[in-house]
Amino acid sequence: MLDELHELVEKTQLPTFVSPMGKGAVNEEFKAYGGVYVGDVSRDEVRQRVDDAELILYVGGLQSDFNSGGFTYRIAKKNTVEFHSDHTKIRYSEFPGIQMQGVLRKLLDKLDYSKVQTHPIPDISNIIPRSVQESVSEEINHAWLWPRVGQWLREGDVVITETLVFPMFFQSWIITSSCSLALVEHRILVSWRLASQRT
Repeated sequence: MLDELHELVEKTQLPTFVSPMGKGAVNEEFKAYGGVYVGDVSRDEVRQRVDDAELILYVGGLQSDFNSGGFTYRIAKKNTVEFHSDHTKIRYSEFPGIQMQGVLRKLLDKLDYSKVQTHPIPDISNIIPRSVQESVSEEINHAWLWPRVGQWLREGDVVITETLVFPMFFQSWIITSSCSLALVEHRILVSWRLASQRT
């Protein structure tokens, strides 16, 4: 399914955003990658682009509290096509058994790419913002740290984080296509830690 999704992004160059749990699923080095959408917690330019979109192709998204900024998504169902592993939703209608991979393949084969219009997207990079670079403060803050983490990553690196810490930095850095990101539910880490302390 990721092959079809990447092909759709590359061929259409439509602005592409991910949810927190989808970070790393889309190649963030694509020109069309616009960042992480997490409702009201999103960067302003990302939130505005997604909230104001005329059409949202929502691929495999899980609308949980963590993934939606505490359920603050402003995505209108009338503008949405949802692709899931076992069903597809178009606006207010659900089609059980219509799986995302097949629908995405048909879309790729039938779409008239000459009619696809794109718009500029927010600039997301691992470059530390100029205001932070020029600051006289010696304080290490999120704006300095997380782009730097993105710069440190090397081919084949795996980043493991739990979902409570993740919102602090997920919008501020790019994961290259050669790295992997693993999000672990915080309750699992707590359970593992408690179990490990008993032994």
